[in-house]
Amino acid sequence: AATKRSHGYGPMKIKNVWKVRKPSLVSRFAATQKKIAADAPKPRETALFQPKSRPDIKGQESVYKTSHTVLMFHGSRSVNIAGILRKSLLLPKQLVGVSLTGAMFGGGIYGADDWGKSAGYTSLDGSYWAGGSGAVAGRSAFMFVMDMILGTPHVAPGPHGYDRPPSGTHCVFGKAGYSNVRNNEWIVFDSSQHQLRYLIEFDA
Repeated sequence: AATKRSHGYGPMKIKNVWKVRKPSLVSRFAATQKKIAADAPKPRETALFQPKSRPDIKGQESVYKTSHTVLMFHGSRSVNIAGILRKSLLLPKQLVGVSLTGAMFGGGIYGADDWGKSAGYTSLDGSYWAGGSGAVAGRSAFMFVMDMILGTPHVAPGPHGYDRPPSGTHCVFGKAGYSNVRNNEWIVFDSSQHQLRYLIEFDA
């Protein structure tokens, strides 16, 4: 399910799922995982709705656990998907001519542990943030599932324009009910802390 069902969408109706692999970025992601794992992170906060097992990381379970790498959702307008597939997710400062929404916690790469939160940024009809804009004729909405290296999260006391996590932490956590947000948001400021794994085409 991977949702608290608090966003007003019906059940996710998956139409297609594609595996995404960017060989040029795999080694960079792995190097960052090892570096953060070596910092002995303290994940006092962790993401919701994580699978009990992951056959897709067989043999890598230890570094995923030690670095606090989890699965996150990232929704985007359909017109953005081809560009993301070419270049992966980019930091806002790397983007030109792309419509941005949100960013309450600064210019990072955002992930959600509840797919309903990410659906609000897609071209799903009536989506909360995108309003269904940026659709592609004949296609439904799209959402990525990605690995995100959280390490030790900094729990934000409220919205703030971060450009990096505070010293001793590796990401910023906008915590539902605490950080003046209704839904969890996880933000990294180093693009090598994420790795796209799957692309879902869906209706809801």
